[in-house]
Amino acid sequence: MENNYFSDATIYLANVILGSYGFIIMIRLVLQLVEADFYNPICKAIHAITNPVLKPVRAFLPHFKRIDSASLLMVIAFEIIAVWVTLKLKSSMNPNLLGLIVLSLGSTLAEFVRIFTWSIIIQAFLSWIAPDPRNPIVSVLYSITAPILSKARAILPSTPGVDFSPIIALVALQLTLMLIVNPLHDAGKMLLF
Repeated sequence: MENNYFSDATIYLANVILGSYGFIIMIRLVLQLVEADFYNPICKAIHAITNPVLKPVRAFLPHFKRIDSASLLMVIAFEIIAVWVTLKLKSSMNPNLLGLIVLSLGSTLAEFVRIFTWSIIIQAFLSWIAPDPRNPIVSVLYSITAPILSKARAILPSTPGVDFSPIIALVALQLTLMLIVNPLHDAGKMLLF
């Protein structure tokens, strides 16, 4: 019984530490993709926190267009380690590496979608109180949501006074979870053992 408590605590700590750091690297990747202002204090903090891990990896991994391959690789690596620790402590079997990779890709994509989803939701709520656009948090949120919302606005006819683009974007993001992420998770689980 005590061993179960210890393994649950270890799983929890591993997920908190690896998940949090992987999430911060994911935020950095998103900010790079949307070309956020890296003079923003939040962007500078994220850069400073993630640079010790990413700088050595960048020495041998090049950028691919706007995608920082070092950030993407590290996000997936942190996810693979977190899933492996969880599975190893819950069962004594060694999970298949291909299953871990597929499951981790699904989890990474899910986290990516959630970042955009929550950014859109928070920005929609903030639009009701008209915050200062120079606020660092507001600036980061606008940077993250602008590419998706501009594509949604291009689809919709112009409606004065009401912006339906967040609804369209949220529906598209939810469909991404349902049609891409969920099948990846299922395939990864089938390949694990």
